[in-house]
Amino acid sequence: MKISTLALAILCAVPAVALAQQGPMSGGPHGMMSGSSMNHMMQMHQAARKQVLAALTPAHKQLLATLVGQLAIADAPNVKAAAAQLDAALGASEKQAILAAHSQMAAQMKAQRAQMMQAWQSAHPDASPHPMMMNHWQGDMHDKMPTDPGMILLMLAGHGGPARR
Repeated sequence: MKISTLALAILCAVPAVALAQQGPMSGGPHGMMSGSSMNHMMQMHQAARKQVLAALTPAHKQLLATLVGQLAIADAPNVKAAAAQLDAALGASEKQAILAAHSQMAAQMKAQRAQMMQAWQSAHPDASPHPMMMNHWQGDMHDKMPTDPGMILLMLAGHGGPARR
């Protein structure tokens, strides 16, 4: 449980830490992410979440809510099993809508990260980013993002992600 919680915290923090490469640079090369960048990332996440939830039938929304609730109170949450249960219940059109929304969000976030990295490098040509950030910018973290609709639903609901697979 502690490892899963830590993994989720890292999953949520990595984009924020990576995005912190942009914005006001008081305090050296690892300055804070600008408010507009954070707002934009949150807007992308909320738009994907809204799009995905709109694609679900009422029964599948209820299933998602039930599973998220069970995960929240479980002594040993099994996110993989919950994702599999969602995958088995979802219809083909729901799965397609979830994958499309996730793909769109991932592409938007990748474009924003690339733009921010380019701005950082232009403003700080002599600075070298932390190796972990370079791996993130090059896509290592996002290559491990969930690709199945059930896990994506749980991720957008605040549970799951690559470390919980």
